Amino acid sequence: MRFLCLAVFLAFFAIPCFAAETTTTTTDLPSLLTKAEQGDAKAQTALGELYRDGRGVKQDWDEAIKWWHRAAEQGDRGAQFNLGSFYYVGYNGRRDDAEAAKWYGRAAEQGDVQAQFILAMLLQHKQDYMGAARWFRRAAEQQDGRAQYWLGDLYYTGQPGVPQDIAEATKWLRKAAEQGYSSAQYELGKIYYNGIGMTQNYEEAYFWLVLAAASASDAKLSQDSAAVRDKIAGLLPPQQVSEIQKRAAEWKQPK
Repeated sequence: MRFLCLAVFLAFFAIPCFAAETTTTTTDLPSLLTKAEQGDAKAQTALGELYRDGRGVKQDWDEAIKWWHRAAEQGDRGAQFNLGSFYYVGYNGRRDDAEAAKWYGRAAEQGDVQAQFILAMLLQHKQDYMGAARWFRRAAEQQDGRAQYWLGDLYYTGQPGVPQDIAEATKWLRKAAEQGYSSAQYELGKIYYNGIGMTQNYEEAYFWLVLAAASASDAKLSQDSAAVRDKIAGLLPPQQVSEIQKRAAEWKQPK
């Protein structure tokens, strides 16, 4: 069972509130408790999940946090992520952004891509653009499409500590676009269309905007993509438009 994310930010980016749950069942509770009390970090994390969910025990956030803290201090990445989410979302009325950043940071340092992305978003919200770029890059290098998009967007707009760099922006937006992120496909199409930092390329612009218009779940993004797509269609020979449409129809998102 997962708890509903209260923060719009987490929900918007489809980020799980907590780390992936263990397969622990309530029948494991006696042995789990013994292991946890003996200092087993994985058991402590799993026990915290049982108390969080009220599985086999009465739901108790204090107990969940107690066991997650013990596991997190031993370096358990799942417990660190869970604590970050607990303090960020503010379950039980205990929101603490500093604690959230602390524990997301520890999980991020261990390579947790979800923690890296969330930490980057938190830093960007605080206008620490250099810190955000660092963690977006770490997640992007693990092929996280959301991080690739936001890193590309940072380079595209340019922010204090992150100078505008269209080549870097295009590089990361393209990686996100190739993973099927419609926002990246739209931005990439506009870069090719406007010739920002490069020679105009209507063919590539049209291709990415066809994909963006077709795949965007957001109505406005789909409409905006279609509007620019149709404008470009008037600049290309009909045969070329047909060829690009066929290419787009045959395009498959890399696995």
